[in-house]
Amino acid sequence: MQFTLTRVLILTISLAIGLSSCKKDDPTDGLNSLVRTYEEPVGSNCASGGIRIETGVDMNSNGELEASEVDEIKYVCNGNTNQPLTYAAILSQQGSSAPSGTIVNNELGVTITWTRTEQGKYTGTISSPLDLQRTLVLNNSNMVSCQLTSATEIKLENSCGVNAWCDGFQNLMVEIRVYP
Repeated sequence: MQFTLTRVLILTISLAIGLSSCKKDDPTDGLNSLVRTYEEPVGSNCASGGIRIETGVDMNSNGELEASEVDEIKYVCNGNTNQPLTYAAILSQQGSSAPSGTIVNNELGVTITWTRTEQGKYTGTISSPLDLQRTLVLNNSNMVSCQLTSATEIKLENSCGVNAWCDGFQNLMVEIRVYP
C-alpha cells in the first residue's frame, strides 16, 4: 500500500484531532506526585507508634512535598493494639531528695517529674493525662504503695510501720499499663 500525500495529510489531521480531544484542563498535568514518610510516635493516631504517609502533587515543581501540597495523610501503625502500652522505671530515693531513676520502657511517651512532699511521701507529675478507666499501676515492693490519684498524678508512700513513713528505697520498679 502506497502512501499518497492525501493519505498522509488525512492521517496527520486525524491524529491531531484525536490528540486534541484527549487534552484535559487539569492544572496538574505534567506535575509529579510525591510521597513523604515520617516516624509516627505513640499517640492518638497510632497507639503503638508507626509511620505517617503524606501524599500530594508537587505544584511548584521543586521536587519536595511541602505542607501546602499535602492532599492526603494515612497511618500504618505498629503492633497488636490489644496489648497495653507501658511505662516502666526503676526508682531510688535517699534522704530528703526526690526519687530519681532510669526509664526502662516508655511506650506511653510520657515523662514523670518526682517531688518529695513529706517524709516517705512522693508525688509524680505525669506530662500527659492517662485514661484512669484503662490504667493499672504496679510496683515490686510491699513496703512502697503506688496509686494514681488523678490522670496526671501518681503518689508513692514508703511505709516503715503502721502509719509511719520513712525515706529511702532502692531499685523500686514502677510500671504503668494503659489498656486499649
